[in-house]
Amino acid sequence: MDDAKSKEFSTENDFIAFDFSEDAFDDNSEDSDENDNNDETAGDSKNGKPKRGILSKIAGALKIPDSRGKKRKRSEEEDIHVIAPWIVGRDYSRQPEVATWLHKEIKDFVTYITPENENYRSRSGVVDRVQKKVKQLWGDATLCVFGSFATNLYLPDSDIDMVVLSDHGGYDNRSSLYELANAMKAAGVAINVEVIAKAKVPIIKYTDRETGINVDISFEKRGGVVAAHTICEWLDSTPGLKELVLVVKYFLAKRDLNSVPDGGLGGFAVICMAYSFLQMHPKVASNEIKAKDNLGVLLIQFFELYGKNFNYDAVGISVNDKGSYFDKNRDKLLQSRSKYSLVIRDPNDATNNISRSTYNLRNIRRAFSGAYDLLTTQCYEMDGLSRKKWKDKSILSSILYIR
Repeated sequence: MDDAKSKEFSTENDFIAFDFSEDAFDDNSEDSDENDNNDETAGDSKNGKPKRGILSKIAGALKIPDSRGKKRKRSEEEDIHVIAPWIVGRDYSRQPEVATWLHKEIKDFVTYITPENENYRSRSGVVDRVQKKVKQLWGDATLCVFGSFATNLYLPDSDIDMVVLSDHGGYDNRSSLYELANAMKAAGVAINVEVIAKAKVPIIKYTDRETGINVDISFEKRGGVVAAHTICEWLDSTPGLKELVLVVKYFLAKRDLNSVPDGGLGGFAVICMAYSFLQMHPKVASNEIKAKDNLGVLLIQFFELYGKNFNYDAVGISVNDKGSYFDKNRDKLLQSRSKYSLVIRDPNDATNNISRSTYNLRNIRRAFSGAYDLLTTQCYEMDGLSRKKWKDKSILSSILYIR
């Protein structure tokens, strides 16, 4: 990373700036006060600055029994290992600077949350069971996996997305949905089966009985499979993308901001935002810094861009070629009902805004803004400590924690 800026986390001089959106900080909006109070990252602040000591506040509420069976407060080391188990056995006090510490901690977090081989085998078994039923019902159909399992960007509790495809496209109907759903139930493979036939994309939702993994099955929609191939190409060619995406996905999931039906930010949208961020980053694009070696600074800058500086009223995101921004208000194909909205042009369909259902944008932006504040505060606090006091401390747990 750039030596002159090694301890600076404000990027106003080395990143693309956008004016604030008109509605971004509108305290008069009807949901503003309530949502601010519920936001785990943006609350408890004065004058826009987060309170310090967030780790001790979280840790203070945790207790464990002592050897006599009585309750006692956890020690500071025990606290942080409960909240941030990815740092167990790690010593960041040997890092030359706080930015390198955060980079290393992100790598350790990604390793920690990456599902083990047993989880992968369990998921493969779920797919095999559906594939068997599909072939029994329709010999000319193929089952394809898309989404996070296909791209290897899934969290341990992520759903599995599948789609039934055929050359003739004839299974996109209510009859096929109920036929497969009933077959899965009759075979004892699926529980909690729900057929959502009236949605824009009709699906079968169920829980695999053997593993407890949730599954969504759609029919004759190839977009997800195409998108998975595109994402895999991006991951192969873009160092740092996987780590940024997994951290942001986990961050959103912990705040219930990742559910598209509830207005959250879906996985494909997160990937496009992170990919665009790396495409458009001046120092990454010019090879002045390497993304794979500067994950800490880049994560902070990601939250700064999309939480504080991005003009959602006017700017849309395109990830084709080298990436670009565009005036979304001039693109009639992608215009949304609300001016304050996230618009991301589908790299495989220029007429499709992949984030059109993200109506909870204000809370998502507030969460990103709060994450920036917490991370920078935590970095400055840790930088002021002696290296000896870095041991058994965590920066990343100011925004991510295991519960």
